[in-house]
Amino acid sequence: MRVVLDTNIWVSGLLWRGLPWRLLRLAALGQVVPCMAPEMLGELAEVLAYERLRPRLQSLRLEAADLVS
Repeated sequence: MRVVLDTNIWVSGLLWRGLPWRLLRLAALGQVVPCMAPEMLGELAEVLAYERLRPRLQSLRLEAADLVS
């Protein structure tokens, strides 16, 4: 099944545990196929670069660019 995930789902799923994270896990297991337009990927990169998310990224030892790639 293909699913379109908006930026909020990506951010929540990448940085926290919960329903969005579980959806991304389904994608990692091949049970759903996430779809997104190139513009959405750009928006994800922009949002992950927000200053208010920096502490969370640091606590997880993640870089925004790594998550986008």
